[in-house]
Amino acid sequence: MIRIFLDNPEKLSDWYKEKLTEHIMARPITATGGTKEVQAFEKRLEGLTEEEIGDILALTPKKLEEKYDWIQEYIRLCEFCSHYSDFRRESVKKKKLRERREEYLQKHWGKYLEEHVKKCGEEETVRSWKKTDEVRRWAEELLQQLNEAARQKFDYSLLDETGIRGELVRKMNIPVCPYCNKQYIQAFSVGENIRYLGDLDHVKPKSIYQLFSISLWNLVPSCKACNQLFKRVHTAPILDPYTQGFDEDCILRINYRDILEMAGEKEPEADEIRWEIQPGAEEEKRKLLQNSLDLFHLNESYRCNGREISRVLKKRRKLESAGYRKSVGQLEGMETDFFLEYGVSLEPRRFQEELLSKAIYDVVEHN
Repeated sequence: MIRIFLDNPEKLSDWYKEKLTEHIMARPITATGGTKEVQAFEKRLEGLTEEEIGDILALTPKKLEEKYDWIQEYIRLCEFCSHYSDFRRESVKKKKLRERREEYLQKHWGKYLEEHVKKCGEEETVRSWKKTDEVRRWAEELLQQLNEAARQKFDYSLLDETGIRGELVRKMNIPVCPYCNKQYIQAFSVGENIRYLGDLDHVKPKSIYQLFSISLWNLVPSCKACNQLFKRVHTAPILDPYTQGFDEDCILRINYRDILEMAGEKEPEADEIRWEIQPGAEEEKRKLLQNSLDLFHLNESYRCNGREISRVLKKRRKLESAGYRKSVGQLEGMETDFFLEYGVSLEPRRFQEELLSKAIYDVVEHN
């Protein structure tokens, strides 16, 4: 999984807001007659200004939380619901369950949870799974109602209604899937229409974070295999490719059986190829790395790339030989043009443009 870089994020953001803001402003809010929390949320949506709509479309969650209290409360409720199943499953075999339940509530504490937990009793809520599960059911029902209201303003279908989805992918200029780094997803023109080979994935699932279903930071071009076969609707937190990639914290390792494999004269066996999380990775990122590896089955999918890896190893051996270096050095520029040798530039900022580039980089630099 690689980190992605937009060419001109400010220009893209301005274009995106210009294309969508007017359409969102024109979409009415029909009151659902829900609870006071829902009614207050609907009122917020109904009164959104152009600036506020632009912020929801373009600002990151962190900046939105800093600027808008009501969005901060919404995000906390989304995260409480989104991560609860994983939290409960991970807690089954651990001790001090009362402390863990209390810690989980405090992590996502906000006015929505506070009001309901106080009705149930704070001590009773953290004492048993029965009570915390009850809070979870209530939170999911509330979130569903809030999302039904949010859908009236912010819905993924707007990208098709306005006809900008293909143009958005083209402007993003991310031609290779950032999740697997193995499939092309670039945009292309068919007559007057712009199409693309992959999907637009949601970093945070729109079924939970409906308010951000068309937020620019939440849309990632990806291949259909990663999005439709592996990711689908997930709850476990993974790396956000706009802010993090595997980088030096997760490296593709080849556990050679003999020197022929190391020299590229023999293809490594499937079980010798594995992504390894490095000991120096911070604990918080380690979990995101492991979740990303598991969700996209990257260890399994890279086992079939032994032939490509063998070719890279053979090329590296030639480049390291004194005679070959001397002959290459006689040609101007060749000694530093890795693309001519490996087919990729070995530049992390260009991983999003080159197939298998992160894996090839690791083979050359770390194996």
